[in-house]
Parts: sequence; structure tokens; C-alpha cells
Amino acid sequence: MDPGIEPAEKLDSEEAGAVAWAVETAHALAGGLPLEAREEALRISCLGLTGTADLLCSAAGWSADLKTGQRRNYREQQAAYALGFMEITFTDEWTVYLLFCDLREVETLRFTREQAQKIVRSTLARARGEEPPQASEYCGWCVRRWDCSARREVLGILPLGGPETTALAEQPSALLRNFVLRAAVVEDFANQARELLKERLLAGEKVPGCALVSKRGARKVPERIIEQYWKSLGTAELLAAYGPLSEAKLRAIWTRQLPDLPFPENEVQEMPGSAYIRVATPKE
Repeated sequence: MDPGIEPAEKLDSEEAGAVAWAVETAHALAGGLPLEAREEALRISCLGLTGTADLLCSAAGWSADLKTGQRRNYREQQAAYALGFMEITFTDEWTVYLLFCDLREVETLRFTREQAQKIVRSTLARARGEEPPQASEYCGWCVRRWDCSARREVLGILPLGGPETTALAEQPSALLRNFVLRAAVVEDFANQARELLKERLLAGEKVPGCALVSKRGARKVPERIIEQYWKSLGTAELLAAYGPLSEAKLRAIWTRQLPDLPFPENEVQEMPGSAYIRVATPKE
């Protein structure tokens, strides 16, 4: 299979590992059936939309997309891909695998032709203004996020002038301060609501629009193994992988282990600083 990605030597070790996992997982899902990674074979068109998937196993009736970073909702996007491949392969059911390379996780989405058409048509209707907009996790990417009626309704609970409010840039600084303070309270309640939803989903309750997402814990190698093979692995390479220590941590170790040697003050590097806003209720 030609996965259509950069050779491993052009990637760092973490990226190369993610790619290797994706390739291995795709072969396992294919179960020996041929995989297609040529771009011209991965293009779809449906209901006026076009796109290109990352991988296709037409013999098994599935396509796949490789994703990086955290898990997000790709259901609408993949419904369009599924509908496009159903048109190409003359089938009425399709499976999509989302391969989250960084997390080493697979999400499976299954569509019938009717389901995919309903999802795509509803999404297109909202995009064209034929259906009322709804607040979602994609709001922050939308060009209309500051004047969307659905978001203005949500903002109506906060002190920004009511649901008719549009741009934050138009608000006086005191009002923005109050908004930040009250938004923090709302976020606390939202986090509590998320925990309650999680408890109920774990108990077996079905909540439309909510799904439990399990994330595998990080895989680590204990210090004793690193110490045992330190020289064989290469000191310089291991230290580069670990990165620089903070001054405070190294100073503490240095004081314990090398009390008679002066600390290398001249070698301490100052990293770029940052700024943030601390918001509090002003004192009378």
C-alpha cells in the first residue's frame, strides 16, 4: 500500500510513530483486502459537495480519514464522504473509520444512504440559512460567530447588553470585565453539567447528541529502564528527547549531588515570557 504520506525520514519520531500506527491499523481493518490511497480514486462528489478522503477499501465498503490532535465531531463531513462513495460503488450502506493518529484511537461511523442524505441535506440547509442556526463546537470557526442569532440568544444570559449584542469590540471595558467574571461562573456550572452527563451516560442513559469518549492513558517507560540502557541508547539523544530542565529542578538536584561545584549560572537560558489578564471585581 502506498499511504500517500511523507517518508518516515522526513518526520520526527513522534510523527513517524503516529503514521506507522495508522498504516498498521488500516491494514488490520482491511483484513488483507486491497487498499486505495491514490488521490484520484479518493475524490467524491455528492449534492454539490466535493472532497477527498485519505483511504479507501471498496471491497469491504469503507473509507478512512486520518486526523491529528484531539477528537472532534466529523459526523457531517464523513456523511458526505459516505454518500459520495455509495454513489461510486452503487451500495446503500457505508462505514467510515476515523484514525486519530496522535491518540492511537479509531472511531467507527456507519451510514445508510438515507441517513447520509438526511445529514448532508440538513447541514446544507443550515449553511444556506434555510434552517435556524444552532450553537455547536464549530461556532468559533464560523465567520458569523459574532452576529449569529443562536449565539446572541445564549449571550443574553450574560451582561453584554442582551440578545441583540453583536461585537465584543463595541463594548466598554467595564462591561467586558463583568462579562469575563460572570462567564467564569457559567463555565463552572457547565463543567458540573458535563460531569452529571458523564455519570448518566456511564449508568446507561441515552442522551441524544452526547457520547462517551474514552481516551487511552499515556504509555511511559519507567526510569529504571532508561537508567539501565542509558549509555547504549545514547546520552545526547535521550537528553534531547527529554528536553531542558527548569532552573529550579536542576538547582535542587545540583545542590544535593554536586554541593562543592558552583551552579552554572551563565548557562541558564531565559525563555520568552507571556502575558495574561487577571480579572477581579474592583475594590471600592
